[in-house]
Amino acid sequence: MIETKRKAAIKNRIMIMMTVFAVLLASLLSFFSYQLISYFQRKTTIQATEFNLQLIAHIIEQDLLNLSVLAMACSTNSSTNAKLNDYFLSPNPKPMDALHAFSSMQEDFRVNRSNSYVRRLIVTDHKDKFIQLDNSVSVSLPLTIHNLNQFPGLAADATETWERVIQDPLSRSSAIPFVMPIYGANADRIGTVYLLANTTVITDKLKGYALPEDSSLILTLGERQYQMNGDKIVPFPVDYKTSPYRQVETSGKMTSLSLMETKDGGTWISVSYPVRQGVALTQTLSEKQFAPQFNVWLLLMFGVCLLVIAASGMITVYLTRTISLPVEKLRKRIDKIAQGNFLVDRNIEWNNELGDVGRGINRLSQDIVALMNSRVADEKQKQELEYRMLQNQINPHFLYNTLNSIKWMATIQNAAGIAEMTTSLSRLLRSIARDIRKLVPLQEEMSLLDDYFLIQNYRYGSTITMEKKIEPKFRKYRSLKT
Repeated sequence: MIETKRKAAIKNRIMIMMTVFAVLLASLLSFFSYQLISYFQRKTTIQATEFNLQLIAHIIEQDLLNLSVLAMACSTNSSTNAKLNDYFLSPNPKPMDALHAFSSMQEDFRVNRSNSYVRRLIVTDHKDKFIQLDNSVSVSLPLTIHNLNQFPGLAADATETWERVIQDPLSRSSAIPFVMPIYGANADRIGTVYLLANTTVITDKLKGYALPEDSSLILTLGERQYQMNGDKIVPFPVDYKTSPYRQVETSGKMTSLSLMETKDGGTWISVSYPVRQGVALTQTLSEKQFAPQFNVWLLLMFGVCLLVIAASGMITVYLTRTISLPVEKLRKRIDKIAQGNFLVDRNIEWNNELGDVGRGINRLSQDIVALMNSRVADEKQKQELEYRMLQNQINPHFLYNTLNSIKWMATIQNAAGIAEMTTSLSRLLRSIARDIRKLVPLQEEMSLLDDYFLIQNYRYGSTITMEKKIEPKFRKYRSLKT
């Protein structure tokens, strides 16, 4: 009865643990999947925005570069600049000088690939001379020396590089000024080239641009920011502060991410890509675009929980049926081994992992029997070895005692040669039998050599001699034992 209750308690514990595990696993899976998909959704959206801005920025950059080249052709190091020098610096200019300069400017204008975006191109010496190229003469008031100073930024010392959007004072169009000095032969400033580019150089590239809801497209010119409103560019109306945004890495080094926070609590992620120095395109992304529908994820979490709980219940039933009986048989077999029954039981060698345990238990039984037999054999061998060691200890003692007796008998009988040979032989045998050192002092080795020579000298009737020459300093060294 107690054993049945114990088994039932274990089964209940397994079911409770599986249920808790299933709920935790489902919750963690739902949470991490929510976070993971949110992260990848955020990353994908930002990278897609970055790619779109990069594509448009490169197209705009090319047009702005072409327009800059057009203005620079009047500024320095060109045939147009040389003709403008002749016209501006001549004290008595001829109409042909102005015509030649105009024709050269017109040729530069004609071959420029972005000339359609030029609202007007003006060169002037800020005195009484100027030349203008205009793409839309019919919709503009005529330019004269009297209204020339109405153009913003057209001063004798002005320079400006795509820094703002202005209203053309002689027409209704908006334009972006590009102002450069005109240099003379000695690198002196002799005038100004004033190029007004239509804002369509920017807006034309954005036609068909899919801008999500709650997002804005911002154009940065110098230190000013403008909002793209269809084909219009208006000052950005929102006051905000920015901070770095590091939750997602950009795919390009030139792209910058920041977090825009307005005073009314609004939050946007801004993706900015530079067109050229001082000019950048920025798209804002609302946090709402990155938030998956919470209700859908809540239903998904409950669904995953139910599925995991159902699966864990079936697994629990299967485990209790397929593991309990084999484990019980293995336990009984271990109890028999503990009682001294080491016979091999092939009934516990199933074709699964528990069968591997059963085979291990049978091998353990065999190993125990082999170990016991080995221990018995080792004990017998140990006893025989001890007996032989005793014998070997007796034999040398007997030999040394016998040689010692011979020595004293020879001494008593005044047989000095026999006594000396016996003493030398005894020392040689004792060194061989007891001295296990590999290196011995050279002095001891020479003493053994003397004993060996003494025995050989008596053997051959004193017909041999031995001469030793050893430096005294070498006597303290060690040599291999012979």
